[in-house]
Amino acid sequence: MKIMMLSYMDYLGAGSASKKIFSMLRKEDVDVDLFVKKKNSGLSKKIELSKVDSIKSLMFDLFNYGSNKFLNNNYSRKFNPYHKSLGWFSSPYPKIINSSNYDIVQLNWINNFLSIRDIVEIKKPIIWRFSDMWPILGISHYEYKNMNYNLYSIIEDYNYKRKQILRDKKLNIITPSNWMKTKIENKSSNNNWKISTIYTPVDQDIFKPLDINEIKKIKKQYEINSNQKVLCFCADNINEKRKGLERIIDVFKNNLISGQEFTLFTIGKGKTKFNKYNNLNIKNLGFINSQAEVNKIYNISDLLLLFSDIDNLPQVGIEAQSSGLPVLTFNHSGLSEIIENYITGIYVEDTLASISSKIENFFKDTAKISMYKSASRERSLKIWSNKVIFKKYLNLYSSILSEK
Repeated sequence: MKIMMLSYMDYLGAGSASKKIFSMLRKEDVDVDLFVKKKNSGLSKKIELSKVDSIKSLMFDLFNYGSNKFLNNNYSRKFNPYHKSLGWFSSPYPKIINSSNYDIVQLNWINNFLSIRDIVEIKKPIIWRFSDMWPILGISHYEYKNMNYNLYSIIEDYNYKRKQILRDKKLNIITPSNWMKTKIENKSSNNNWKISTIYTPVDQDIFKPLDINEIKKIKKQYEINSNQKVLCFCADNINEKRKGLERIIDVFKNNLISGQEFTLFTIGKGKTKFNKYNNLNIKNLGFINSQAEVNKIYNISDLLLLFSDIDNLPQVGIEAQSSGLPVLTFNHSGLSEIIENYITGIYVEDTLASISSKIENFFKDTAKISMYKSASRERSLKIWSNKVIFKKYLNLYSSILSEK
């Protein structure tokens, strides 16, 4: 069994998930290679192209760059603030894939890598892991309810119709959340697709609770004193509107929690406008490439805040839970699958009053905090560990190969 994984990149969000799945498979001695266009680690490879194909690939990249600029400009964000892309222009990769000796092609986040037509032309068995809703929408990566009729809505409808060529294509779809699986089933009931939910694996040897003495050292390193309550917020880009950092800032700007000193760690590209809002001190750590370092931040934090407008199953949530960090989040989309309410975290309503009261009550009930931490780790081992997730991938590969 030989697996060819394809992902636009091997870092950030979906690219990071691809690398985690690849690493898990390699540890289990699966013959797998990860091919990317944007490379940031020694684990992945790039597909070698001839001179002619290199020119075609360059044209593909230029078209995607231009269309992405147009689709995600400031005006278009009024139509839909979430990311948008086309997936039109054909690449040189299908013929290379078809002539390779791989048994299964496993697609991850393929925007700016493969077009919809490319996927149709691939003749080998395909697994496609949906990182967001783009494959079942038009140009949008997530549904947005307040769409006005304009040029971008026309393109949305047109691109959705173009994607109907995938309806008869035999595909094995993986969704990282049950919420996403339900969305696909409701949108694509007549497609020739087999849909499975397989969570993103978490390496429990990296994301884990640390010794109390080590935690003290890390707190000293980051200048955290015993009086501070520590919050954590993570996103590829912390200022991406969909991720909801402004909700946290608004709570403290409006002084809805008083009498305590809070520190907020942000992990990801970008910075907040100010480093202090009343009793909230913000430490912008930027993008952290080391998973072990991210685990340290989880271990010195008291609570992860995850307030996305809509999301699949954010890796920061399941990694934090593996580190024993409780999560405060919304009970919608894939977010609802991250925690077990009042056992490993707490659901909040999408209001500043609810967010502030749940944060305040969490720190008042000190007796339960250790329970949240141990329950988070225990549940994570049962649901997201490499061992559990690998078995599901192995079963899927075996079923596909048995049908060849």
